[in-house]
Amino acid sequence: MGIEYSIIAMDDSVTQDIVLNAFSPYCTKKDDEEYLLDYGDEVYEDMIICNHCTLYLSFKESSKEIIESIEIIKPSDHPALEKAIFLLIHEHPMFIAGPDFPLMTANKKCMDLLKVEDIETYEDTELVSSFDEFSKPFNWLRIDINDLKAV
Repeated sequence: MGIEYSIIAMDDSVTQDIVLNAFSPYCTKKDDEEYLLDYGDEVYEDMIICNHCTLYLSFKESSKEIIESIEIIKPSDHPALEKAIFLLIHEHPMFIAGPDFPLMTANKKCMDLLKVEDIETYEDTELVSSFDEFSKPFNWLRIDINDLKAV
């Protein structure tokens, strides 16, 4: 599975501590830039659904505390992951990109910065106003256990 989400910061206001707090208590450090997000396995009869993924932090060259972007590799469909992402793109000028949904932010300042710095990305980015609106594109990712049983 090659799904990957990217969360891009539009200014220098997002620190490593802010990001790690958003994903707490599910975050375990592997090295300075790599973290494991473990939301626990779920067991359905004889099937185990693994709810973990990898988080990579990219820092600004000028500081090892300021986040430039976040990569989430093979994201889990756990609601706590969605809530952490929404928290970041709502409270900070950041936007999320993924393979199967539009670019999104929930932060007006992010849209203002995009309009000045990257008009094409600005035009492609959707400003969402709530967690429910943000999470709609992710609903298709939810695993229906009954579908698994039919396979």
